[in-house]
Amino acid sequence: MNPTIEHSWWSSVWDSGVFALAMLGPDRRYRVLNDACCRLLESDNATLVGWSYERVGYELDLDTELDAFVRLAAGARAVTYVRCFRTAKDHEFTATVHAIAGIDDCVVQVIVPDVTALPTRSGHAEQALEQIGAVLSHDALEPVRQLGVSAGLLQQRLEPLLVTYERERALLQGMEQHAQRLGRQMRALVRYARLGTPVIDAAPRVLRTVVESACANLELPATITLRVTVAPELLVRCDPVQLATAVEELLRNAIAPHVAGRPTTVTLSAELVAERCIISVRDDGVGIAGSDQPRLFRLMAASGPGAGVGVGLALVRAVVVGHGGEVHLESTQGVGTVVQMSLPR
Repeated sequence: MNPTIEHSWWSSVWDSGVFALAMLGPDRRYRVLNDACCRLLESDNATLVGWSYERVGYELDLDTELDAFVRLAAGARAVTYVRCFRTAKDHEFTATVHAIAGIDDCVVQVIVPDVTALPTRSGHAEQALEQIGAVLSHDALEPVRQLGVSAGLLQQRLEPLLVTYERERALLQGMEQHAQRLGRQMRALVRYARLGTPVIDAAPRVLRTVVESACANLELPATITLRVTVAPELLVRCDPVQLATAVEELLRNAIAPHVAGRPTTVTLSAELVAERCIISVRDDGVGIAGSDQPRLFRLMAASGPGAGVGVGLALVRAVVVGHGGEVHLESTQGVGTVVQMSLPR
């Protein structure tokens, strides 16, 4: 791609991002902020660039943020935490921060307010997601795939030498694993961006057929048992492709954070309650911490090690809301998790 065009693409995505985006240097000062971040902090870009992040934070929250930066410097790919911000006009808001390790010791922050909604134009979110999806699918997915493949090939060809170079072996393995994870995250973002408005048929669909379509794409570890109890006569009005995608994402989320070697049962069931169809996915796995649960349906909010890439539950919520329904999650650590989609019939 032409460098000028590539810079223009990424500049457009950065500047028009629906989330507040900021790049911080190792000197604890803002390097670059997008328009959404400027609106959120109630100041112009020229004023904010050069500000230290202490200027818009509080002492206790800064301790949390410094700890996050230490973990990033120690090799973490990304860190998620919550902090309180203070704007240029002395307003306050709480936000979830997704901090991602960047180049030259810089850190990129995606700031998602918990209370304050970002002022965006109608349809702006959909347009920005389409831009991100297009850029990732055309310009980033293939290079990331090649990076992972190249790291794997290097490990194979240099295996005799790597016997005595454990650190180099670990670096190559890390490159391959990071490339694979980044590729999964990009593909998930593209799926999210391409959802669109559901096409719901007037004639009800057989739910069991939709569920079977979702299950067909799963690869279950040997320690996972999947039980499906959906009556063949149960019907629901839906976009079958989108609903199958949502069910598949719920199943993947139930399967992903299991303890290696520990048998886990995942149960998918459905029932009619009044005029609604309740689809439940239950597991007896590791569970989710109570502090993580309120944010899990937000984009890029993974629940910890072993979990997915932070897109699945956001996609589920988008599908359910598009169908006029609701989604709920309950979980207890060490006991398991249940997620319910409630859809109008």
